[in-house]
Amino acid sequence: MKLSELNQVKIAKQTSLVMPVNQLEAQSAQTSEERFQRYCDTMTAGFALLQAKRDAAGQITDFVHQYVNAAACRDTGITQDEFRDQTMLELFPLPKSAEQFEAFCHVIETGEQINLCVPVNANENHSSPTRIFDMNAIKLNDEIAVTWRDVTEEKAIKAKLLRRELQIRMLLESMPLAFSRFDRQFRCIYANPTAVRELGITAATVFSPDQSKFEEVLRTGRGVEYDMHLFSVHGESRYYQVHIVPEIDELGQVEFFLVSTKNISEQKQMEYALRTSEERYRSLFESMGEGFGLYELIYDNCGQPVDAVVLDINPGYEKLIRLSRDKILGQGYRGLFPAFGAVAIARYAEVIRTGQPMHFEQYNRNLHRWYSIYAYSLHKGNQFALIFTDITNRKQADEALRQSEELFHKTFHSKSAMVVIVRMTDDKFVEVNQRFLDVIGYTRDEVRGHTAQELNLWVEDDKKLETLKEDLATKEEVPNCELRLRTKAGSIVTILLSNALIHLQGEICRIGVAQDITKEKKLEAEMQRLDRLNLVGEMAASIGHEIRNPMTTVRGYLQLFQKRTEFANYKDQLSTMIEELDRANTIISEFLSLAKNKAIVRQRGSLNAIIDTMFPLIQADALRLGHNVIVEKGDTPDNEFDPSEVRQLLLNLLRNAMEAMAPNGHVRIKTYCSSDAIFLEVQDNGPGIPDEILNQLGKPFVTTKENGTGLGLPVCYRIAERHNAELGIRSSTQGTTVFVKFKR
Repeated sequence: MKLSELNQVKIAKQTSLVMPVNQLEAQSAQTSEERFQRYCDTMTAGFALLQAKRDAAGQITDFVHQYVNAAACRDTGITQDEFRDQTMLELFPLPKSAEQFEAFCHVIETGEQINLCVPVNANENHSSPTRIFDMNAIKLNDEIAVTWRDVTEEKAIKAKLLRRELQIRMLLESMPLAFSRFDRQFRCIYANPTAVRELGITAATVFSPDQSKFEEVLRTGRGVEYDMHLFSVHGESRYYQVHIVPEIDELGQVEFFLVSTKNISEQKQMEYALRTSEERYRSLFESMGEGFGLYELIYDNCGQPVDAVVLDINPGYEKLIRLSRDKILGQGYRGLFPAFGAVAIARYAEVIRTGQPMHFEQYNRNLHRWYSIYAYSLHKGNQFALIFTDITNRKQADEALRQSEELFHKTFHSKSAMVVIVRMTDDKFVEVNQRFLDVIGYTRDEVRGHTAQELNLWVEDDKKLETLKEDLATKEEVPNCELRLRTKAGSIVTILLSNALIHLQGEICRIGVAQDITKEKKLEAEMQRLDRLNLVGEMAASIGHEIRNPMTTVRGYLQLFQKRTEFANYKDQLSTMIEELDRANTIISEFLSLAKNKAIVRQRGSLNAIIDTMFPLIQADALRLGHNVIVEKGDTPDNEFDPSEVRQLLLNLLRNAMEAMAPNGHVRIKTYCSSDAIFLEVQDNGPGIPDEILNQLGKPFVTTKENGTGLGLPVCYRIAERHNAELGIRSSTQGTTVFVKFKR
């Protein structure tokens, strides 16, 4: 090998030799290959001189080893003879050496010096661990001088430091405390998510409150801790506990500030009530109100987690579990918490295995307290950390809320009251209970998302509904409003509704609780009807006989006058007068039938027998009016009743039915029985009774007939009452059915 003096000097500079350059220049006269080779062999760094090998087109195809020193042989595991006999690509084939080959070609073509890191195995079969070399290459004419040094340990140390920084960052990112880092100008250079969320601290933020604390740390080199009042990013007034710790550089000067901030608003409120003073300065670890514990997981011989040893705790830990530090450190987790130790150990093993934080809630039966526990892996062996807080009050509040919701659920789904929730903006039903559906006859899907108007529920006029809505908007609560609803079947029900405004999922709604008072209203109407009947009956009992006596006398004289010849020309007028007196007597008889205290003579007999006896008379009236009578007699037992009154009852009902129909109508008389009653029904196929008249039926003097007295049906009601029976009416456009229910 022959090198020029200039090349030798460049190589010496490249290898950063301790030997002074003037000494090299002094020895430059001695250019023997032997002396240079000894010099290179003494180098601890690897060195190789490569000659570019070109093809006919002048393209570099490979590099020939001109010289390698002993360190190069040591680092690569290749002897000098092997280097001399083989080229670079023969010893280090592509593509493994592609990066180095391209770099060397770049050096030859451009003359630029390069630096790169290259992983190298000590032998070909890679049985030895890979080493990392920091390689430098410079051009010497058409040759390359390459030096390298082993940086494996240096890289490992840097990687370890990087992992440690990553672990610290992960812990900071997952901490519930606000943590930030500031420079000497009090500008933020790092803030964890809690700091950003709680305080709005971001990069370049200047920590303006209490900068004197930073100046104190800068002056003394010692950390400080203090309480501070701030407004959060949401404008909420809060108290924070701030801990500033200096970060010292190599010269012992404060270079950065580490700041941890904890929200102690709730703690402050407790301090005002319980204590007047408290220790203000403590370290970050000591000041945490939450319990903090550092643990190491213990495995058995089979590799299964069996327990965790307490390595360190903070005072909050002692306070929350009510044990002193000396009784906790070094103890096993399962010994401290035997009730749930096994389950918890499995959780912590999962945290260490996955590296993912875990949150769960746990109840301590011994302390009767609930705890919220966060578990974090420290990514350091089998160690993990626990941060936990006492959430007993929150749990009690949750339980109270649950009980309240359960009570509301039971009330909402009560079978005794109808409950609806209606959105105020569009009057659509949001939810209804089953009782409401049972009353109106719709399904839940048919009701939800629709208005009462769409379902044709309202019987009341629009003005009353608008008044109700206006009352709700101004009073927020409207109790005991009586309304009428139309069911799906078309029947009318009366409800007593109480409304109140509520907020449901951000919307203003009204909740209505109603009772079906249809029966009560009917009973009230029945009582009013009975009161009128009683009044009329009392009047009839008082004056009926007084009127009948003079009428009997008048009728007698009229009959006498009919027989005298001198009144022969007035025979028709006298007959008319007698007929009118008879008609008046009939009305008075009906009046007397309304008397509540009228005596009845009960006899045991058959309802069917009375119908059979009366059928010829009934048939004759039907033929006279052009109607057809159908009798359907069921197997009814004998019962006790007044036959004359039952006959009058039946005749009145039949007369009403026949007079309500057009010619060629059909009247059906039907008897049947149940386990506790005997029924008599009279059904016609007339046009039905209008609603406004139907509600008035049974009241004295209410009639739709031109010559009617309005006493026929009230007499029927009174007869039914005297027999302790129930009279009911069902009417539609297809006809009317009147039934009388006699108790057995």
